[in-house]
Amino acid sequence: MRLLLGRRAGFRLATTYPDLKAAFVFYGMFAHTQEDLGRIKGPVYGFYGEKDNRINASLPKTEKQMKAAGKTFAPMIYAGAGHGFMRSGEDPKGDDANRKARNAAWERWKTLLKKI
Repeated sequence: MRLLLGRRAGFRLATTYPDLKAAFVFYGMFAHTQEDLGRIKGPVYGFYGEKDNRINASLPKTEKQMKAAGKTFAPMIYAGAGHGFMRSGEDPKGDDANRKARNAAWERWKTLLKKI
C-alpha cells in the first residue's frame, strides 16, 4: 500500500505510482495536464487555507479535470486559514484560524486514514 503526503510534490507524485491507495495534499498544486490526472490511481484529498488565493484559484479547474477523468478529488478549504496553516497552526500564540484549521485538518486526515 502506498500513501502520499505532501504539498505540490504529493499531487504530482500521485500521477506516477500505480499502487497508490491515496494522496493527501496540503496546500499544493502543480502544473498538470488532463493526461497527468488520468494516471492517478487513488483518491486525492486536499487540505487548503481559505486565504491561499494563489493555490485556491486552481482548484475549480482541477476539480473539473479530475471529475472528467473519473478520479476522486476531495478538497477541503479551511475558513480563515492561510498557506502553511499546518506549520503556523502549531504556534500557540499564532493566528486562531490557522490553529483551528490545523486541528480540523489533523482530525480529517486521521479519519481518512482509517478508511483506507
